Amino acid sequence: MENTERKYNPFAQIAKAYGGFADTSIYYVLRGQTVGSKILVALIVTVFLNLITFGISAAKLCTDKELNKFINEMPDFRYENGSLYVEKKYETNSSDAYIIVDTSVPYYYVGSDDNGVAGAVSINDKIKELGEKSGLQHSLFISETNIIDVNYLTGQTQQMKFSDATAVLPVKKFSKDVVSSGYQSFIIKWAVIIGLLWLPVRFGLLFLVTLIYCVLAQIGKAITRSEDDFNTIYWIAFYIVIAMEIIKALLKNVLPFGGGKLNMLFFALIIFMLLMTLKKGEN
Repeated sequence: MENTERKYNPFAQIAKAYGGFADTSIYYVLRGQTVGSKILVALIVTVFLNLITFGISAAKLCTDKELNKFINEMPDFRYENGSLYVEKKYETNSSDAYIIVDTSVPYYYVGSDDNGVAGAVSINDKIKELGEKSGLQHSLFISETNIIDVNYLTGQTQQMKFSDATAVLPVKKFSKDVVSSGYQSFIIKWAVIIGLLWLPVRFGLLFLVTLIYCVLAQIGKAITRSEDDFNTIYWIAFYIVIAMEIIKALLKNVLPFGGGKLNMLFFALIIFMLLMTLKKGEN
C-alpha cells in the first residue's frame, strides 16, 4: 500500500482515482489529500465534463448534414427595421402543427383589431378551422411585421410585432447570407455561454451526488462490516464518482444507448466500487 501521507497534485489525483479500480486501497490514500486540492480536482473535472458535453454537442450541430442542408435550402429572406421578407410563401400542415410564413401579408391579426395596418389579414376563420382538426396543438402565423402563435391545448394566443423584438434584442437586421455564414460561430458562442452558466451548477452537483452515494454507502456498511467514518466514506465516494463521471461522459457519445440506461449502469458501478472498497478496507 502507498504512503497515506504522500500528497499528489490535482491531475495526479484524478489519474490515481482510476488506479483505484485495480487497488482500492488507493482511495484511502486519496482521502488524505488536502481539501483545497480536492476542490481543484472537482473544478478540473467539472470544466472537462463541460467541454465534453457542450463541445461535442456544438461540434455535432456544426457538422450536422440535415441542419446544413436545411440552411442551404431555406428560401432567401431578409429582416430589417421590424420588417421580414421571405422569397416565397411557406406553408406546412402536419398532424400536430400548422405553420405559414407569408410576408406578402403586411400584418396578421386575431379578433377585430387590425392595428390600423392597410391590407392586414384576419386569421379568425383559419384558427377556427384548424381548431376543429383532431390532434393539432399549435399554429404559427408569420407576416411581414408580426408573428402569432396559437396554442390549441391551452387556448392561448400570443402575438408579437417584430419591431417590439428589435427594441429588446440587439439584432436590427439579418438575412439568409448572415445565417449561412455565421450560424456555426453562433452555435459555438452559445455553447461557451451555456457551458459557463452550467459550470457552478455542475460543480455543486458533483459534491451533492457524492453525498447521495455516501448516504447509500452508510446503509451498506452493515454488509461490508466497514468501520470507516462518514468523512472517509465521503471522500472515497468522491474519487470514485469523478472517475466514473469522466468515463460516462466519454462513452455517452459512442454507446448505442444513453439517458436512463447509461445512468443506471454507472449508478450500479459506482455503488459496487464503493462497497468493494469499504469491504477490503484500508489494508
